[in-house]
Amino acid sequence: MLHVFHIHSNTCYISAFGVIHEHSIPNEDVIFILCRNLPILHKEIKCFRIDDDLYYFPFLRNNQLHNFKFLHSKDRIREIDSMIENEIDQEFIYYVHNSRNYLYRIIITHHLCKEVRFIEDGLDMYLDRKEFDRKYPVKVWLRHKIINFVLGHLLGIYRRIHQPNQPFHNKSTETPKIYGLTDLSFQKFIDPSYEYKSLDTQNLQKIQDYKLKPGTNVFVLTALVEQHVAKPNEVEALLKWYVEKFNINEVKLNFHPHQSQNTRKHIVSVFEKNSVKVEIIPDEIIMEVLFINNHGLNVFGTGTSLLIYATIFSPSSKVYALYPFFKKHLNRNTIRTIFWENTFSKIRNDNFNLYLRDFE
Repeated sequence: MLHVFHIHSNTCYISAFGVIHEHSIPNEDVIFILCRNLPILHKEIKCFRIDDDLYYFPFLRNNQLHNFKFLHSKDRIREIDSMIENEIDQEFIYYVHNSRNYLYRIIITHHLCKEVRFIEDGLDMYLDRKEFDRKYPVKVWLRHKIINFVLGHLLGIYRRIHQPNQPFHNKSTETPKIYGLTDLSFQKFIDPSYEYKSLDTQNLQKIQDYKLKPGTNVFVLTALVEQHVAKPNEVEALLKWYVEKFNINEVKLNFHPHQSQNTRKHIVSVFEKNSVKVEIIPDEIIMEVLFINNHGLNVFGTGTSLLIYATIFSPSSKVYALYPFFKKHLNRNTIRTIFWENTFSKIRNDNFNLYLRDFE
């Protein structure tokens, strides 16, 4: 039986490596499905890519029906099936983040997929029950069910895109297995009957060895512009405030995979215009592993799961969540404000600092 991991972020990478180590899975029994242009980090493990056009194809997503792309859903399913048959071609266990996403459903419902297990992917795993249920309702909304049923049957794809009520639904009759990176992940919303395993991340130190000096300033960026959370001038205002507030002379930047080259150049120019020396952490560096291997850092960001991982994996580092800047200084809530508040306001670790709550 092969073990196939869905990898679309560095967090997925470290989750996959954690599961492989936990179960002593031989490299030859592992396949990584890479998405979002992630680099290959382990050449001894077979990988194949799903390109962005296919990865972001909307299928029957409600807010995309107006563009009629859904009419090509059957062709896209054939593409995915062809990949599975050419690249995997034997029975497999699929490790993914939930059982609702249309792309995941198509892989799950392939006849070679025999079991589904769930791995940590980032911030969603730390939501409280109310916020998680808002994003992944225990029961699929009625309008989604109707659209799936009607269009699914008209296109002859209903069996492949049908969404189960439970966001963590195993294909087999076994109790769902869920793997997290910390003792806090998944805990606020999963069914107590599920089999949960907190992976031993300390065994992942050897994956990479990227060293930073204690006291280094690290800014973990999010794709605020690309995800329509903030405008470029608002991001610029945030960074200028950050430099002045914390008297920053040097900073190491970790860019988000979704950030465009234009956004990256703009961010670097903002720092340089404010007399800050900038170094960019290479994209292939897994930040979670960096936090395991480094201590005494100063880690800053707006709202990203990397702030949680820095808090837990590097307890001697100081971590600062800056998202309240938008409400305090720009007098507006972003589309992520409630999401951030529900997640970060509940963190009370000694090394975690939330702007306006723990410092001003």
